[in-house]
Amino acid sequence: MALIYEHADRSVERYTYAELDDYASRFANVLKARGLARGERVAVLLSQHPENTLTHLAAWKLGLVTSPTSVLFGTDALAYRFNDSGARVLVTDSDNIDKVRAIRADCPRLEHLFLIDDAAHDADNFWRALEHASPHCPAVETRADDAAWRSVMPRPAPPARPRAHCNPIACCSACCRASNSCGTVFRATAT
Repeated sequence: MALIYEHADRSVERYTYAELDDYASRFANVLKARGLARGERVAVLLSQHPENTLTHLAAWKLGLVTSPTSVLFGTDALAYRFNDSGARVLVTDSDNIDKVRAIRADCPRLEHLFLIDDAAHDADNFWRALEHASPHCPAVETRADDAAWRSVMPRPAPPARPRAHCNPIACCSACCRASNSCGTVFRATAT
């Protein structure tokens, strides 16, 4: 078992590694079909749902950079992070969509919205988008120092650079090729 998720009602979802790879490949193909290219940003506004993990894995397969945000953020903080990161895609849920709608006009680069638990006139359903997508999407070759996710902190004066973190897929595969074991220590790198 790769991932076990317990809902508030105590029901449990279980995901194998093969299922995570299948869903991540499908969402990667959805992102590719929406025109996203290596290095572009995907924002995630979710608590610890399985779709949070799937979004990160899908983005990393394409060499995209994920920008996780907190469900506790208000509209000003979210608008700042979406704009500063340049996110073109956002994956969120119906609990947070009203915050996004309130700032959508202020976030011109944010083109595509996916809801994990619903669909709306301005957002696609995450799971329905996966239904017809191919489950085959090999990961692009990345380097250990390629950015994989971006933490955005409000900038003090003088401006500080947001942190970007190395690509865990590249780090892990490079480590495994070199030593046949996985003792990778992920390190932060500036972009």
